[in-house]
Amino acid sequence: MIHLSQCNCHPVGSRGKVCNQTTGQCLCKDGVTGLRCDRCMKGYQQTKSPVAPCIKTYDFQLPTLYNTYHRQDRTNDYHEQDADIYNNPTTASTTTHQTLVQYNPSIDMEEYCGACRYYSHRLHFKKYCKRDYTIHARVTNRHDAGQWVSYLLTIIRVYKDRLNRIQDSEQWVWVLRKDVQCSCPRLKLDRQYLLMGFYDQVQTSLSLDRISVVIQWRPRMEQRMNRFRQLELNKKC
Repeated sequence: MIHLSQCNCHPVGSRGKVCNQTTGQCLCKDGVTGLRCDRCMKGYQQTKSPVAPCIKTYDFQLPTLYNTYHRQDRTNDYHEQDADIYNNPTTASTTTHQTLVQYNPSIDMEEYCGACRYYSHRLHFKKYCKRDYTIHARVTNRHDAGQWVSYLLTIIRVYKDRLNRIQDSEQWVWVLRKDVQCSCPRLKLDRQYLLMGFYDQVQTSLSLDRISVVIQWRPRMEQRMNRFRQLELNKKC
């Protein structure tokens, strides 16, 4: 019989210090394997992030969401049908040993960023219907992980969670560094926001991008969000 003191779970790769008392197997995070959760699974690569230490690698075409540095990516085309991008894959650079998005220094920053700041602050019921989640949260921490930046959120209220992924009072949300440089979205520590976005297609965590809605929280928003939620419950979406 193995005792808890003998688990020796890896502090980054495991979900905790407790292991199976018979086998000694620790509970690993996504993409992590090993008795101690100390190495990445086949098809995954190591990152510098303590939240997602191993992310999946790809050698096939990626959805438009992860091809955001492509020259023909036109921000002005984002409109109320923006959710269609998740159903129309486009050609992307193939790789087996690199992270999801390749940074292209030749891309003009103004061209890439476009009008996302204006778009991300517009709040409509159609957007609420098309997003996977809508939450009121406070930003409490930030972690830089290569091409990604993650923010730790303290969840104040969940208005919508399509797949019931938001189970804890604290949740990490991921944003491409390039979008952070565009301030799309712009998140500041110790500020409260209304966040409306799509689930991350790679990890089980949440993500934000240029077509997410990120608005600094105002008390008057609560009434509108309650109305949106009631309309959704009445199958108006």
